[in-house]
Amino acid sequence: ADALAEACGPFAASHVVAMSDGGDGFVSALSAPLSLEIHSAKVVGPLGSEVEAEYGVSGDGSTAVVEMALASGLALVPEEQRDPMRTTSYGTGQLVLEAVRTLRSKH
Repeated sequence: ADALAEACGPFAASHVVAMSDGGDGFVSALSAPLSLEIHSAKVVGPLGSEVEAEYGVSGDGSTAVVEMALASGLALVPEEQRDPMRTTSYGTGQLVLEAVRTLRSKH
């Protein structure tokens, strides 16, 4: 990104920011640009065991960003156990609920 911005030189204004595809690192990538306060919560992982996941909330309490990969992502499931009939994304719902509760507490 820096090389592209440098190549454009005086022909274009540019601003380099962290980006993410919504997977691992999503909350971290948006934490600085959105001034997020990072929170963690224990939720049910895709195989039913407890995992720690993160979400971010803007300082003004208007925005929450949830990282699904930390609650229900493939990295939490060994390849031989990847069966959508036996795994769950319930923890992502729990993480969204925690984020909503945090947003409500700011208002």
